[in-house]
Formats: sequence, structure tokens, C-alpha cells
Amino acid sequence: MKVLAAFQARHPYSFSDEGVLPPVLDFCMNKITNPEVEILSFEQFLIQCMIMVKSVLECKEYLPSMTGHVVDETGITLEQVKKNIAAAVSALLASLLPNDRVVLLCNALIRRYFVLSGSDIEEWKQNPEAFHHEQDMVQWTEKLRPCAEALYIILFEKYSKLLGPVVVSILQEAMNNCPTTLNEITPGLLLKDAAYGATAYVYYELSNYISFKEWFNSDLCLELTNDHPNRRIIKRKVALVLGQWVSEAGEQIEADTKQQVYSASIWLLEDIDVAVRCSNLH
Repeated sequence: MKVLAAFQARHPYSFSDEGVLPPVLDFCMNKITNPEVEILSFEQFLIQCMIMVKSVLECKEYLPSMTGHVVDETGITLEQVKKNIAAAVSALLASLLPNDRVVLLCNALIRRYFVLSGSDIEEWKQNPEAFHHEQDMVQWTEKLRPCAEALYIILFEKYSKLLGPVVVSILQEAMNNCPTTLNEITPGLLLKDAAYGATAYVYYELSNYISFKEWFNSDLCLELTNDHPNRRIIKRKVALVLGQWVSEAGEQIEADTKQQVYSASIWLLEDIDVAVRCSNLH
């Protein structure tokens, strides 16, 4: 799979052939969204599948508008050849990635690959600072979760109108199933952590679907009032949400809410957990 991903990156036009791109992309999509149990333990294989899908989605050679002015002997411009290939690939991708399959991929990334594992939590417990740096500062091609996050961001950028309501629905489900008073590390709490992360990564689009002021007052600020050690999982993502939303979408947030957010950020800087503090700084 690594060889195929490298070949697609270096020779995108050759790779776009009907006998190559469809079966490879279909294979990767199936392995990501519905992996066999034995495959889940082979993280590098799943990483390469995600790299392949991401590379295809963001490949500039597959975009409808292409450039080029070289003329060959037949009089057909290179620009036209590229446009023809791009149009064919665009139609091919539309058939390979219908809306329901895009939604399925989005759900799989958030619900399966964003969720912290038992080993993640144990690593966090043993060395919070090392855990933070490994999760947030490692190259996205080296670890499964950062790779899933990178794929998710590209997927959302390409299908934002389709996926905006989907991500908001997952967020609402997660908040309903995990109240701010819950202290057990349950699947509901881990999904909430994943949903908060998914929301933070694409804040620039979700501001059209979510009122930050209402979200902050009804949930985010309440997350910070629970000092149970297990709530550090949620607090770390709250820090990410606050930092992303306010720093990049700040013009859409009212002044009084900003002041409360800044106070919350200061509060997070004093948290007992090093990973929470590092996330707030990051």
C-alpha cells in the first residue's frame, strides 16, 4: 500500500486510470470504514490506506480547473488533455464516493479512530507530558489518530455542506449521552472527547451551524467545574476548542463571551494535569 501511495503522489495522471484508481480507492475505503479485527492491530497498514484516500481527495491534478499551454504535434493542448483527465477523474470519484459513503467515512473516523484507547489513557496516566507531545506534535503520517485527523480535515473541507450537520449531530449525541457530571471513563465520555476534537479541527466551517456563545454557556464552561481526575480527558479537548474557536473565529464571538473564554483559559493553565495545561498552551 505504501508503494501505491507513493506512485499516486508521483504519477497522479497514470494512477487515475479506470483500472487502477477505482479498485485501490474502494479497497482503502472498505478497510478504513469496515476493517477486519486482525487488521486493526496493523496500524501502519491503516495509516497507508488513509494516506492514499487523503492524497486522492486533495490531489490538485484531479481538480476540474487545470493549467498548461504546451501544444503537441496533433494540435491538442496539454491544458485540454489535463482538463479531460480531471473531468473523468471527477466523475469517477463522484461514483466512488456517493454521499452515504462520505458520511460513513466521517462517522468511522470520529467514532473509531478519534477515540482514545485503553493504552492511550494508561500512557497519559504514566506520563502526561509525553502523551501530549506524542498526540499533538508527532508527524501525522506516523500515528493512526493524527493520520485520521488529517484525513478528516481534508474530507470535511471537500464535503463541508454535507458533513457539517453530521458532525453537529455527533456532537449533540455525545453531549446528551455524557453529562458534565459523569466521572466514569465510559464509551460516552470517550465519544464526547472525540466529538469535541472533531468540532475543534473544523471550527471555521462549523461556526455556521453552532452558536459558540450558547455552547460555551451550556456545556463548555461547565466541563471545567468538575475536578474529578477522569475529567481531564474532556478538559484537554475543551482547551483545544476554546483556543481554535476564539483565535480563528473570534470576530464572530461577542466581547462578553470572549472575556469568559479568556478566564477559562487562565483556569486551564492552572489545571493539575500537565497534558491539559500543554493543550491550553498549544
